[in-house]
Amino acid sequence: MNLEDTVQMAEKVPGWMSREELRWLAKTARELEGPAAWLEIGCFAGRSTLAVGLSLPLDSILVVIDQFDNSYPALGSGLDPEDSCIVRFFETMRFLADQRPDVKVIVLPGKSERYRLGVAPSVFDVAFIDGDHSRAAVASDCETCQGLLIPEGRLCGHDYHADWPDVKSVVDERYGLAVKVIEGTSIWTVTAPWG
Repeated sequence: MNLEDTVQMAEKVPGWMSREELRWLAKTARELEGPAAWLEIGCFAGRSTLAVGLSLPLDSILVVIDQFDNSYPALGSGLDPEDSCIVRFFETMRFLADQRPDVKVIVLPGKSERYRLGVAPSVFDVAFIDGDHSRAAVASDCETCQGLLIPEGRLCGHDYHADWPDVKSVVDERYGLAVKVIEGTSIWTVTAPWG
């Protein structure tokens, strides 16, 4: 599946990730040397997860951590308020498994801090943060991810803008001038060493 087909497929899944953001995620996943390991914190219905999963190199691993809190407001996401984000997520993952049976998807419920000691350090090429946007949660997710990335790994996340001031302030405080914002998106990225 080419890049544009991947983006169009991902856009069918409810969520807030824009076309340009989906394109950047898919392109970043495609550029990894395989097999690769990608960590995603926060998935909602799986929009970004699908873009990444369809794009990873052969025999890669995609680990998803989410609280699957169905009380999260779906306003503006395209998800019917009567629908369940967790049901929608697993429908999306079934589609991914049909399209890319070589990609191993591991779903871990709960907060990322729960898995700090349960996952081997230095295993992920990329960690993408788009979970709870509170100050404490973003800081915790950053801390968790830093310990799980390979030395030259990429840490990135979503919603780096004024509408989510805690995301922006935590990222700026932790990584300073090392932060790069992807043009035309609200995705931030930084590579080791951290800031």
